[in-house]
Amino acid sequence: MAMFRCPPALSYAARHAGYQGSGQTMHATSDGFVWVLNVQRSHDGIHFYVNLGAHPLRLLQDSSSVSSLKEGECAFRTRVGER
Repeated sequence: MAMFRCPPALSYAARHAGYQGSGQTMHATSDGFVWVLNVQRSHDGIHFYVNLGAHPLRLLQDSSSVSSLKEGECAFRTRVGER
């Protein structure tokens, strides 16, 4: 099965809002936080969830870890689209 990618409309909106990245995870920085958007396919393969994370920049070890930060590593997290 091919890797699940962010739906085009969501990807476009995220990029317009300042997010960067490709595939399932995108990152943005503003207001002293790293904002992480991750798209996860549901088990049925039809639906998807949007996992959101926010992490204070001052808690990162260095600025290079911004683009590698995963949603599950963020200090604040939520999920949109739970069934």
